[in-house]
Amino acid sequence: MIVVAPGANDRVTEDILDKSMLAGIRFVLAQLEIPLASVIKAAKLARQEGAVFILDPAPARSLPRDLLAHVELAHPNESEAVTLLGVRELGDPLEAAVKLKALGPKGVVLKLGGEGAVLLEEDQPILVPAYEAVPWTLRPQATPSWRFRSGAVGGKVTRAGGAFCLRRSGDLGDAPWRATGDGLPP
Repeated sequence: MIVVAPGANDRVTEDILDKSMLAGIRFVLAQLEIPLASVIKAAKLARQEGAVFILDPAPARSLPRDLLAHVELAHPNESEAVTLLGVRELGDPLEAAVKLKALGPKGVVLKLGGEGAVLLEEDQPILVPAYEAVPWTLRPQATPSWRFRSGAVGGKVTRAGGAFCLRRSGDLGDAPWRATGDGLPP
C-alpha cells in the first residue's frame, strides 16, 4: 500500500503554472499527487510548448480523456492500469497496453514488476523482460539516480541502465563511471 501525505503538493495549483516554466524544457513528467486540474494544465502547456508529456498515473484513479489526449507516454503499473481501464483484473498485459493506448495517450509503458514491462508506441505491443537484480551497495557520493530498479524499457542500454548497478553484489564504488554498457545482456 502506498500512502500519500499531500502537504506541499496541494499548493501546485493550476494558477501558478504558465508556459514560461517550460522554456527550454523537452520533457515533463507528472504524477497524480498534485491537483488533477494542475496535471491537466501542465499537459496542455507541454503540448503547446512542444515538450513531451509523460504521465505516471499514481496514485491510481480514473482520468478524463481530456488529460489522456495530451499524454505522449502513459507509464502505469498493473494496479494503475486496472483503475484506468475500469476492470477488476489486468488480464493479458499486451492487450491491456492496447486498451490503455485507446484511452488517448500516444504511447504506453505498462510496468509489470518482476515480469518486465510492455512497450506500446505504434500498433504492436512488445514485452520487455526485467533484468535480474542482486543485492548491492552504492557509496553515498555516487549519483542518486543510479538507485533504480531493473526493468526499464527502451534500447538495450536504456533497458539495462537501471539494472546495471544491481548486477553484482557488494560495493560498486562510484557506479556512474562504470556505466559503459559492456557485457550487458541483450
